[in-house]
Amino acid sequence: MPVPVYIKGISIKDETAHAKGAYGIYWTDDTPKHFVEYVLFDTHDHRAQLHAAIRALELASERKVSDIILYTKLKYLTDVLADMETERLAQNGWKDKDAENGWKDKDGQLVENKDLLEKLHELKNNVHFIVLTPPKDMTRVQTMVHNLSTFFNKIIHH
Repeated sequence: MPVPVYIKGISIKDETAHAKGAYGIYWTDDTPKHFVEYVLFDTHDHRAQLHAAIRALELASERKVSDIILYTKLKYLTDVLADMETERLAQNGWKDKDAENGWKDKDGQLVENKDLLEKLHELKNNVHFIVLTPPKDMTRVQTMVHNLSTFFNKIIHH
């Protein structure tokens, strides 16, 4: 049975030299090691989202959890992860088109966040996942998101 994991990545001052990001990961009560993890670092929004997904997959792999549901409301992350998983399921042995193209886009430029996408590409071979939008009545997840925002604002403004 897939283990539900809720992730959130946020940033402020996005696209500036002073951008700061944070992410939260919430493993539900029905997992063996329920916890919330918050991390703060220099980054922008998309990278914060990717860091959250990477850490969730790393933790799943460390815990020998082979099947998870990643819940996120973040469109960029949903699109990236859903594309990876859809293609993996569609063809046995499929490799990401970005990886096959040397991590270059259709114009020959390196794809944005190549380093993090490579890490996701590596981790997706260890953990099966699907990406869904969380249900609206998830009080604990809403609390995690609120706490992440509060934590983030306190640190940033000091």
